[in-house]
Amino acid sequence: MENKNGKIITVSFLLMAALALLVSRVLFETASAAYGPIAKFYSQDIAKHGLPMLVALITFASLQFNKGVVKWADEVITETMKVVWVSKKDIVAMTIVTIVMVMISSVVLMVFDFASSNAVKLILN
Repeated sequence: MENKNGKIITVSFLLMAALALLVSRVLFETASAAYGPIAKFYSQDIAKHGLPMLVALITFASLQFNKGVVKWADEVITETMKVVWVSKKDIVAMTIVTIVMVMISSVVLMVFDFASSNAVKLILN
C-alpha cells in the first residue's frame, strides 16, 4: 500500500475481522443450540475455533486485498481528517443553550396543558 493512511486502514480492517469473528462465533453457537446436526458438528474443536477464525481471515483478506475497498477507506480517512472539530468552549455553550431551550419549551407546554385541562373540566362541569 503506497497511501499514507495504510496503517489506519489495516487496523480498521483488523477490527472488522475481529468483529466478524465475534459475530460468527455467536451465530454458530446460536445455530448449534437450535439444531442438533449443527450442534454435533460445532462440538468439535476445529469447528468451534477454526470456523470463526476462518470467517475472520476471509473477511480481513477480502477487505485488505480489494483495491476498491482500500481506495474507498483511504478517501473516507482523508475526508475525515478535513473535518473541523468544535472546541470545548463551543460545545459547553451549545449544551447550555439546548438545556435552556428545553426548559423554556417544557414550561410553555406545561402552561398549555394546565390551561387546556382546566378548560375541559370547566366545559364538562
